[in-house]
Amino acid sequence: MVKRKLAEVTAADTTASGCKVLLGFPGYAATRDGHILNCRTGKQKKERGLQGYAVVSLMLQGKSHPKLVHTLVWSAFAGYCVPAGKSIDHINRVRSDNRLENLRLASGAQQAANSETRLGRARPIMHRAIVVSGEGGESMHSRLDSALLSSLAPHVNPLTVQRNVYTALKTGCSAYGRTFAYATSGLLEGSSHVWKAIPPGRIGGATGYYASDTGLVKLPNGRVTQGTLGQYKEYRVISIQRHEYRVHRLVADAHLPDDPARLVVNHIDGDKLNNAASNLERATHSENTRHAMRTGLMMRPCGVLVKRTSSCGKFTQNFDSVGAAARSVGHEAGRSNITACCQGRQKTAYGYTWTYADK
Repeated sequence: MVKRKLAEVTAADTTASGCKVLLGFPGYAATRDGHILNCRTGKQKKERGLQGYAVVSLMLQGKSHPKLVHTLVWSAFAGYCVPAGKSIDHINRVRSDNRLENLRLASGAQQAANSETRLGRARPIMHRAIVVSGEGGESMHSRLDSALLSSLAPHVNPLTVQRNVYTALKTGCSAYGRTFAYATSGLLEGSSHVWKAIPPGRIGGATGYYASDTGLVKLPNGRVTQGTLGQYKEYRVISIQRHEYRVHRLVADAHLPDDPARLVVNHIDGDKLNNAASNLERATHSENTRHAMRTGLMMRPCGVLVKRTSSCGKFTQNFDSVGAAARSVGHEAGRSNITACCQGRQKTAYGYTWTYADK
């Protein structure tokens, strides 16, 4: 009974001050400026980020529940939960701005339209040109619009037709007696291309993928791509059956002969974005490392140049590192002795004098 009265007083107080008690979480309230308060302490709940959204953890019956702040704020003031098929849209597209005036209930189409308007997308996927092939030949359409959908299947729900066409575009299969492909972009303009199939064994058994000698990849639906920059912005990659592959390796698999002794694909000019077959070569790990040092992609390790001199004072050879010097005299484990000579703590090792050489 006491708990019920406390909850009623809390609800009344928060309503009077411009707050609303959260639906399903009576111990918390939402403010119009987009924050969540603890009704018992009056303090603002600590927020954390999740893909740009603000998230708070709310306690209920001894368990912690992570919740999106913008959904909590809108639901509290609207008085009901977000309906199925709808979501809460940030009007200004700033995901951390959870002020009530910046939130609205929207459908997926409204969300997409707002995103396109606010972020200025140049070419959303639904606006890409599409080539439709059938018994009547090929026809080009600037976008997958309602006119095209109704012409494909007049008595079928347009959303169903749209979904089936997108599936056909992605897989290269036919739909409604026609085949569909994205129109090739300007990537193919201005130069000739030699296409070769990428061995299915190198891409998880997937078929229908081709690589050009200029560093492009053609997908089963006819779309041509140069790939996107990977996680560390070094190599171009594409996704095939939920696995990420580097484009330069795919080009090499299609255009360069296999060499089991050389498992690394090296960019000859040092430009990791130049994936032309003429700029790729197979190499061993050590060859790749030496090439990276020559092209400046990798700093020479602290492995200092070592100079070997015979006992009579005649120069014999320079080595890239102490390890290489030790291997030259057949003593892989003798690095410490050579280092001691270089540092002046020992006169000779293995019949030679050793000094650090100038780089």
